[in-house]
Amino acid sequence: MSAVIETLQQKTEDHGRKITDLQENSYQTKRPLLLLATLENRHFRIVAAIIALVILLAAAFVFHEQANRRSEEQNNASLQTDIDGLNSNLRTSGAQLTELDSRVTKLDTLISEMDSRVTGMGDSVQERLNSIDDQAESLDGRVTNLRAPPSAVRQRQRDPWTEVAGKPASGPPRGSYCYGQQ
Repeated sequence: MSAVIETLQQKTEDHGRKITDLQENSYQTKRPLLLLATLENRHFRIVAAIIALVILLAAAFVFHEQANRRSEEQNNASLQTDIDGLNSNLRTSGAQLTELDSRVTKLDTLISEMDSRVTGMGDSVQERLNSIDDQAESLDGRVTNLRAPPSAVRQRQRDPWTEVAGKPASGPPRGSYCYGQQ
């Protein structure tokens, strides 16, 4: 029994040494593993921070672009409204110009008609004035023939604005119809 006990004691000592060696080896392995874990933990935090920063920057960029797009859409809508207003003003102005053009055309035709009427009336008035002048001269001649002696009538027929009945003439006789006096 003693041999079995000794064998067991040796095995126990062997196991104790192996356990001590394992503890030392585990301590030596534990320290680099802790350093490695700390280093990897730091790397993980840095990578996580970088990923979070990239996500935040991407979100900020997306929101900024959406805000710019909304602003551009509002500006475009405002400009489109202005353009539509200008187009309607141009259409209205075009219609007004067309209406004014037709009015000007009508005025041109009316002016042409009035001009031809005035020309016709001017000719008619001129003929009438000539007729009145002829009538006045005829009447003046009759009155002069009634008042003047026959020798003066002959002289008047030669030059009506010279002497009448021995007196110098100063124009048509008084009471002549052409001056409106009676």
